[in-house]
Parts: sequence; C-alpha cells; structure tokens
Amino acid sequence: MVEEYSRYIKQSIKLENDDSKYLCECNHSQSFGKNCEYFLPAGTTFDATIQWEMRMKLDFPWRIQMYGDILCYTTLICDYGLLCLDWRDICDGKQQCMSGYDEENCDKLEFNECDDDEYRCMNGMCIPDEYFLDGEYDCMDFTDEKQLFDDENCTYQAANLECDDRICLPNRWSCGDGQCIKQRFDFQNTKLVGIDCTSKRSEYYICELYGRYKRWTLPNGKCYPSNRYEESNAKNRTIDQECIYLTKCALSQGAEKQCPCNGTSCVDALSKVCPPVNIQYPNGGIIAPYIRHFYNATRNWKQKHSDLMVFNATIKCRGYMIYQYTTILPYLFEYDLRDFEVFLCSNSSTSSIIPMNGYDTYCYNDSMTFNNHPYYFIDICKYSRECISAYRIGDGVVNCQDKMDENQNEINISGACQNVQRQRFRCSSEESSCLHVNNLGDFDSNCNNNYDESWMGTDMMLSKVDCNSQLKDGCQFIRQYITISWSSNTNNNNNNNSTLHLSSTRIPFRAYCDTFWDLYSKDDENVTTCRTWWICLEEQWQCRTGQCINKKWVLDGEWDCIDASDEESIFAFNANLSDHNMALFKNLSILQDMFKRMYRIQAFSTICNLSTEYPCLRVNVSDDLYTMSHNRLCINLKQIGDGYLDCLGGVDERNVQEHCDRPGMLGRDFLCSSSKTCIADSSACSAECPNTYEASIACKIYGYNNDRPKVKDYRCINHTHKIQARCDGKYDCVFGEDEYMCDRRNLSNAKPSNVLYRKQKELYVRNAEQKLQLPKYPLDTNNTKLNDIFMSTNSSIPTITPSSEVTSILISYVCNRGIGVPIYNGYIVCFCPPQYYGDRCQHHSDRVTVYLHLNLSQSMYTESTDSAIVLKLLVLFLCKNQVLTTNEFHVRPVVAITTYSKKIGYFLYSRSFKFLEEKRARHFNRSNIIHEHQYSILIDAYELNVDKTPVLIAVWQYPIYFDYLPVFRLAKVLRLTKSTEIDGRNPCLKNPCSQYQQCYQLLNQKSAHICLCEHSMNCSQLLSLSMHLYSEGSNISP
Repeated sequence: MVEEYSRYIKQSIKLENDDSKYLCECNHSQSFGKNCEYFLPAGTTFDATIQWEMRMKLDFPWRIQMYGDILCYTTLICDYGLLCLDWRDICDGKQQCMSGYDEENCDKLEFNECDDDEYRCMNGMCIPDEYFLDGEYDCMDFTDEKQLFDDENCTYQAANLECDDRICLPNRWSCGDGQCIKQRFDFQNTKLVGIDCTSKRSEYYICELYGRYKRWTLPNGKCYPSNRYEESNAKNRTIDQECIYLTKCALSQGAEKQCPCNGTSCVDALSKVCPPVNIQYPNGGIIAPYIRHFYNATRNWKQKHSDLMVFNATIKCRGYMIYQYTTILPYLFEYDLRDFEVFLCSNSSTSSIIPMNGYDTYCYNDSMTFNNHPYYFIDICKYSRECISAYRIGDGVVNCQDKMDENQNEINISGACQNVQRQRFRCSSEESSCLHVNNLGDFDSNCNNNYDESWMGTDMMLSKVDCNSQLKDGCQFIRQYITISWSSNTNNNNNNNSTLHLSSTRIPFRAYCDTFWDLYSKDDENVTTCRTWWICLEEQWQCRTGQCINKKWVLDGEWDCIDASDEESIFAFNANLSDHNMALFKNLSILQDMFKRMYRIQAFSTICNLSTEYPCLRVNVSDDLYTMSHNRLCINLKQIGDGYLDCLGGVDERNVQEHCDRPGMLGRDFLCSSSKTCIADSSACSAECPNTYEASIACKIYGYNNDRPKVKDYRCINHTHKIQARCDGKYDCVFGEDEYMCDRRNLSNAKPSNVLYRKQKELYVRNAEQKLQLPKYPLDTNNTKLNDIFMSTNSSIPTITPSSEVTSILISYVCNRGIGVPIYNGYIVCFCPPQYYGDRCQHHSDRVTVYLHLNLSQSMYTESTDSAIVLKLLVLFLCKNQVLTTNEFHVRPVVAITTYSKKIGYFLYSRSFKFLEEKRARHFNRSNIIHEHQYSILIDAYELNVDKTPVLIAVWQYPIYFDYLPVFRLAKVLRLTKSTEIDGRNPCLKNPCSQYQQCYQLLNQKSAHICLCEHSMNCSQLLSLSMHLYSEGSNISP
C-alpha cells in the first residue's frame, strides 16, 4: 500500500475509480490501522500500551489466571496428560509424551560438535567464540555468561529474547515463560522451601494442593487465589463430577464458595458420592501422562500428597521400550520425572519390554555429527543409563540421575574436557572439574577450595566482577582467570597484578547508594555521603540513609534499607514521609494498610513500644529467659543499622555486618559474635555457636524441637510445647516469641528464606537497564504517567473506544504474552510477538533466531573513511530454496571496523497445512533429518552509496540442521574477506554459471558458490548449489 501510494503521488499510476484503493487519515492520536479500526488503550504509542498492559498484569496478577490461557506447544501431537507441552519440553531429557515422542532424535543436538572458533553451549548449540563472555546472553541456556538471570519477573514483562527464548538447565522445570525452578512441586509444602512459578504453571490442574493458601482449579486449569470463586454448574453435576468437586473442597480446605466442608469434615460428604478408596484426582496425568493419583475418602485431607500412584507407562529406556507397564506405588516424595523413568526402566517386567523403539543401546556412538565429527561419548551414567555428551562430565550440573557424571571418583576430566578447556574452569589440579562459566560467582560453591566464588581463594568475590550488558570491564578478566585455572600452579596465589587491576575497576554511577556493596571498601554505600548528596530516581524509594531501592521492595518483609526505613521503621516516631516518597505512594493509607498487614504480629509486642522500638534479644541478655523485661528485649529503632551490635545474633545489623562464610551481608543468619562464626537460623540448635552461652540463648529463642526437626513445633520460653507454632502468624507463646525473627515473606507469599539473602534483588539491580532521564522540552509538557491512565466510559475518547467495562478489564490479560488492542466494535484483537501465535497468542511458534555481526577486519573497508558508505545485509529464510521471509540490517563500515553490535532477527516456520504436516512427519524421520536439510539462511551484503547503484559484494549461506526442534538459534560472525582468486580456491574461476548469471563464492564455504541473475535480467529459474527462488518473470536485481 505504501509503495502504491508513493507511485500515486508521483502520478505514475492512476486509480480510475477503484474503490479498494484508498488511505484513511486517522484523526485521533490513539487510533491506527488501514481503516483506523484499532485504538490504543493507553498513551499514543504502541510502546506506551505495552508498558501499561505490563503494569496492569503486575498490579492485578490473578487476573492472568482468570482471563488468560495456558501457553501450549501444539506442533508435536502426543499424549501428554492434562498439562500441555511447553516447547522447552522437547529434548530436555525427560519424557513428557507417552512413548517418548518428545525425545526423538535429540542425540543430534546432545552430541553436536562446534568448530574451533566457536563456544559450545551446555545444550550442544554453538555460538562464535567472540560471543563467549561478552556480557550478553547468546546461548539459549545462558551458559556463555557469568552473571545470573533474574527470571521471576518474566511473567510481567513483554515478550523478549531473555525470557521467551530461554531454555532451562538440566534438573530445572520450565514455568513456560522463561522462568526455571528447581522443584516443580515445592508449592505443596506448608512452609516455603523453594521458589514457585510466578505464572503458577507448576500448580495448573492441581491448584488445591497448594500448601500455604486456599486455591481452586478453574475450568481452564489455572488457579483462583481465594475462597470467593463460585462454580456455575452446581445443579447439573453428575455423581462423578460431584465426587471430584468434594475432593477439591477437601484438599483446598473449602476454597470454593459453596463447599460443604473445609477439609476437616469432608469424610461424610465424600462417602455419599465417592468410592471409599481410590478417588482419582486430578482426572488425568499431571507429572507424566502415565501417572495417576488416587486418594482414600477417610484419609487426613490436610495432607496434600496422594495416597497411591498408579503407573501405566509406555516409555523409552536405553536399548528397549517398556509398553503399558502397570504398577501401583505409595506416593514417592522427592521424586521427579526422571527418577520415575529410571525406576520404571529398572523394575519393569519382561513381558512389558519391547526390544525396539527405545533409546539406542550404545547411544549412537558410531554416529557422526552434522559437521562430520564422531560422537564424543563416554558411558558415565552406570546405573541410570542416560546418553550424555562427554562435555557434560564434571561441568557442575548433575546430568546422570545416579550423579556419576559429577562423582570425583569416577570422572576423568583430562579426557572429557580437553577440547573445551579454554572455555571451562578447573578448580585445581587436584580436583576434577570442567565448569561452565555460569558457575563462577553464583553464590554456590562447586570447588572445595572455593576458587569458583573467590579469585584464587582470596577475598576478591567473583560475583562482583562485572561482565554484563551494562558494564563489561571484567569480561576479559574472567577469560584470563579460566586460562590460569588450567596452569600447573592454580593453587598458588601469585597473580597480584590481575588482582590490583580488578580492584581498581570502576563501578556504574547508579551503583552508588543502591544498598549493595560493589567496592571492597564499601565506600559506595557510605551513609553520610548518601544521606547528604544522593538523589534517587523518581521511581525509587529513598531510605532515611539516603540510599535508593526499588519501589516494589517497600514493605515486602525484607530489610533493604539498612535502617529498616522500608519496613518496621517506615513510620517510626510518627515521622512524615519525604516528598519524594510521598510522590511514589500518593495515597498514604495504602502504605499504612500494607504496614498493618505485614507487621500486625510481632514478638514481644506487649513489652516493646513498636512505634519507637524494635523487639529483639539484646546482647547482654542472660541465659534465664523466663524473666522478661523491657531493658532486655527492646532497642530504639534508631539503633538499627548504626554499626553496633545491639541484638543477639546481629539481627539489628543484618544489612551492615558482613557474613562470616560467604560474600555479602549477614542477612537472616545468626552471628556468634564471640567467635565471628555464622550459623543458619534454622540450625541454631544443631550447629551451635562455639560459645556455650550464645549457643544456649540461640537454641532457646529459635526454639526448634530437635526431636522433630522437620516439623515447626516450638518450645516456648516457659517450657511449654506448641504444635506447628513456629512462624505461623499467630501468638502461641506468652510473649509471642514463637514469631521472633520469622521471615515475613513466608506470610506474604514472597521469596523463600533458603535463597541467599537479597540475592535476587542484587541480580536485578546489577543487570537492570538504567534509564537515561533527561528533562522534557518544552518544560510545560504534560507528563502524565502510565499508571495514572484509567480506562473509563466517561472519558472524552471518540465513539470507537470500547464501551464495555468487561473489555477494559480483559484487555491486558486475554492476549497472554501478546498485546491486546480494542477495535471499533468492542472486540479485542491480539498482536502477537514472533514467539507466539493464535487468536489469543496462546501457542508457542516454531522459529529460528539469528544472531549476526559483520567482521570487517580482513575486508577492503579496513582503511575506509567514507562515512557515506553503508552495507545492507539482506537475510533470507529459505525452504527448499523458496523464500519464506526476509529481514534486513544496515552497517556503516567506519563504525563497524572498531565496534560491532549484534543483529538479531526472528524467522518463523510456516504454519500452512502442507508445511506443518511435513514438519510433524520429519520429527520422527531420522534418515530425513540426517540427510535432508531443506531450510537455510542466506545472507546477501550490498554496498550502498549516495547516487550509486547498489552492488552485491558478498554472500553467505548456512543450512539449518536442527529444524526439527521447536526453537533453534543460529549465531554467526560474517567475515567479509577479500577474494581468494589467487590461491585458486574460488569456485567461480571455473565459470559454473550460465551466461545470464553472476557467480558468487560463499564466504563461509569457500569451495561452494551460488549463481544469481545479472542486474536487470528476468530469470525464471536460478541454478546452482543454492539459489533465490523468485516468482516467475520477476526482475532480479541487487
């Protein structure tokens, strides 16, 4: 349309009363589209609408459950049970489909070999070595970078590469949107022991099993968060449906409005409509399609786990398949899907074994990779029998279910790591290891000497070495550190020059006064400086110390300000909030309500004046705790964070005192001040302080019953025992000591206490993109914020605005990971990012992401100073030489010769019936996958100059070997080199093309060529190794 309008303006065409040829001028700043049929719900730009819809999801997260869909990968058709496939389930080493259909031909990626100038990601994909440790994630599993990724907010972000194209590491479960968690079923515990999926995907179809709050499974499988939901089909339920309904009531403690029982009185109701034993819930497989769960009607319904697990499995084993193997077991705690597979393969009966269709007995060790290398296989998984690449041995991640790949007594690193050791870290010459770089500085020590967390075992923390998208000063240092780790003297700390260089590394401007230590001297968090000079960003909360924190951290149950002025001390001494902080929370009553909910229950509240005092055991408290008094239990709120230990265990200085054993703050651990040792609060009795006085006090006040350490029973100071009383949000002991030093995030459904103190927040701050805030001109511009925008039928928006209140509520949620936009008739249209498709963007798309950059170091542009020259990269996605889609990028040589930026593009596989059927069939056709490579990426480089004809100067072509995977990433450096005519390798010297075609050497395969039509020639067919296929009669020109 744009081109036609341009020709019309130039009068090169005439419309001649063609009613279909018209353009609409949209006269409202929020409308757009060919017929102005779309209307932005917030702001006047698409970006403003995106930001507003993300804010709505963050502010009202449960509407995502009510109005959204479960995201599904539908290209592969199989029996997956109740919960549909996520694209990350394909080739993740676990069989989510019956018969293992999701694990077909995965060995091709598992044993893939990279070229010498590439880095091998943990999952087998390859990226250029230049992209390794460059501060930007290029591997889809993020194993090419050191910094950790805060994935808990992916649900509330617009679709992006970091979240929606990320795959999880082994032994992690995918939440479907880029978040990965360790244990899928941790949500069933009554106390937080792990991180849940923010999206709630781990809970789908079994929401009633949530251990800490009442939840109800909706008809769409998602979860409703409270007991306000009311089912609509109450009068029309069958007997079986009524049984399931009552089972849900029992498990959820009455989470639906009409539930006749709350879990303690459900036996009678269940006995009327359900069988006395073997009530199945949910009505399908949830761990795997072959596992069903059953409950007895007379059980204790407060227990969330099922009584029996019934297996009817058809899965792959190494060397064979087990077919419809049936067994019954009690509920198995701590088992994940791979544990069940190993158990079934090891214990199946002979009659259920089919000696075909399983994984290859010898792990295809006689096969060749796509680039003609033999599989690098060492049979290390002796008992669990996985087929894993030798590159996984000793890499710091357990890949064998029997853990033999990380067993120091079994592995031989010198052989397994030889090909990749320049990009892997070795702990020492005495400790076999071949660690991926993402293990360095991750707060989880993999080395006995702790070298993966601190530089050569010194106090230099690797977590503080910057190598991220914002600051890359430390990237080269980490590369050097990896190289040093393989030298013979890795146990000697003799690299003072590197240490001195690193310790003088600059820190970003906004790293000052952000409550995290970035300098070893901690001068970046000097309270006097911060309080006197520092100005926070307008969207940040400013502590009384002058430091700045994220607004979302205020009253979240965790101290972020060192003086607790974001938590208990926020309203201390009836002080008014600063104008800056009041601007963040315009309604003070909202903050006051949040404060009351968070801190309504505090230990010793009957003794301390909570408006001016903080309740804690003072350091001079005696061993006899029964006599409680004010001067033993309360300190002034102003003493918090003042650098002096006033409370036993250092609880008042938790954000000032350094931890004894690891980099960072003391946090919630207990400081034995006399010995400078730190113990976890949950280990106050089992891991005692060396000083018996401190040990006695710590054990008494934390009060865990050593006879039942996993049960939160509590022994009060007066020696009475309270069952399940510790940190339950209620006063059970006389002085409320059972609620002393409780992690309030347990009571507010936030992060668990077993995560390192403030670790995720620090990761967020260190990797967040800083906004450049400049004044807006003219100065009187209306600067209305997005969160001030309110959709209303009373606004002055034209009549095309949707008038339905329901539509206004739904618009941010119905499109899932897409963006909802209303149209003139009141309906919502979903604009899907490339990772998704469907009328509600509810399906994962099949795609290739391409990462490119142009290297001109050996080109004719090395000495060019002509800033008018621009190189255009035309990238074509081909299938059987047919162009499916294109993308283009531009590079200016005078800039690219010294610096480069990666060019990133999405290329989607066609979802036409023909292409879809071919892709589904190809998934199971091993021979076709190995020998036929119908998809490729073709790249043409054109030189553009002012008033000159564009000239095609280079061509590259890369086959897509892994097109049978849902998502694949091709990362290449395009090396623009001069012609190789002199050495005779240029195949175009033989004139292989026809008289009307021009021959071009492929720069990535210099023995191959491509024939393209000469400029201005009409070609109906392009011959040669590879070709552009254009429509017949088209004008082929650069």
